[in-house]
This record gives sequence, structure tokens and C-alpha cells, in this order.
Amino acid sequence: VVGGMFIAFAAPLLRLLGASEDVVQVGVPILAVIGAGSVFQTTWFIGVSALRAAGDSRAPMWIAVLSAALTVPLAYLFIEVLRVGPIGAAYAMVLTGAVVGTLVVAVLWTGRADLRLAGGSWRFDWATIRSIFAISLPSAAESAMFSFGILALSGFAFRLGTASGAAHQIVNQVESLSFLPCIAFAGAASALVGQSLGMGDRQRATRSGWVAVRMSVLWATAAGIVFMAVPQVLLGVFTKDDRVVQAGIGALAIV
Repeated sequence: VVGGMFIAFAAPLLRLLGASEDVVQVGVPILAVIGAGSVFQTTWFIGVSALRAAGDSRAPMWIAVLSAALTVPLAYLFIEVLRVGPIGAAYAMVLTGAVVGTLVVAVLWTGRADLRLAGGSWRFDWATIRSIFAISLPSAAESAMFSFGILALSGFAFRLGTASGAAHQIVNQVESLSFLPCIAFAGAASALVGQSLGMGDRQRATRSGWVAVRMSVLWATAAGIVFMAVPQVLLGVFTKDDRVVQAGIGALAIV
């Protein structure tokens, strides 16, 4: 449903964020392609989350390695070799999502970590659906509020000009190096805390949570020091436009 909305309302959504017509012209087909392939990433994310919850974090790790190994060469192929323009990044994302999403389904179909899709019932189980909604709706609301905040910030950045908007997007990408590993620690904590509570071992659950917190704080602190020390170098990895780099230095240091 959301992917269909991206296809139908790509231009109004970008204009709502304050994008200039030049940005809208480039962004509409990108957003439409990403929307069309969003179902693959959804399947991928749910599948690897199920594997982690079952205690298998290695398969999701190798799946992530595969996704990076596919995305970067595909983006290079479309953008640098075939020269299809910025939409090449969207093609790379969707193709990677299709391959990895299919692989995740295949892994779960054959069976992994005591999870197996094959041979199960495909009928809706309303008790399970109610349970999923009871857990996921508050989490979805939390994620939606976070996303709306990010979109609002992007809208403000777009209104400062194209260079500032581009710098904002690059800063977001660099910043993700500080929190994506922390999300991985959080996933591990979720699995370990859930298993510990299931075993009735509340002390183990508490220890697991605090260990994840300490590891996340150490990683994020180290990343923050690097961001403040060499922001120009990090931004230069993503762009050769000096205006964009200069616009992002202060923001990355503060972030």
C-alpha cells in the first residue's frame, strides 16, 4: 500500500518537503521505483527479524554482507557504466531487495533456527494477528513519529537550497555509521532478553540489556569523535562538490 502511494504521489510528497522542481524531476522516478520494490525489502526485514528472534544472528549477517556486495557493484554498473543517472541507485536497491528477499524466503522455506515456512498453514490466524498488532502498533507509531521528524528536518534542509539539502542527506548517511551497529546491538538484546524472560531468568535478561547499552554507548562515542575530527574527509567520500562538503561540515560535527 505504501509503495503504491510512493508511485502515485511521488511529486506531491517531494514538493511537500520543499524540494525544488529540479529535485522533483530527478526524485519522482527514483521514489516510484523504490516504492515498486518496497515489498521485497519488507519481506527481507521481517524474515531476518524472525531469524534473530529465534537466536540465529549469523544468517542475517551474511545476508547483509551479500546485500552490500550486490548493491555497490550494481549501483556502479547503472550509474558509472550504463550512465542511466541517479535512478541507477534505485535500480540497484530494488534488484538487491528482490534477490535478498527471495533468498530469505528460500532460507526460511528450507528451515533455519527451528523456523520453517514449508508445510505450515497459510490461513489467517486471528489470535496471532491480534497478538502481532498489540505488539507492533505501538512500535509502528514510534517509528512513524521518528520518520516524520526526519522528513520535517529534510524539508527544512531543502528550503535552504540544493547544496544544503544534498549535504543533509549525506550527513544522514554518514551518521548511520554511528547508530546502525547500535540497532544491531538492540536486535541482539531483544532476542536475548526475550529468551531470558521465556526461561524465567530475569537477571540474565537485565544483564543482556545493560551489556547491549554499554557496547552501543562505546561505539556511538567513538563514531562521534571521528565525526568531529575528520568531517570533511567523511563527506568527501560521498561527493566532490565543495559547496555540499562545506555545507555539511558543521552539521556532521554537531551530530
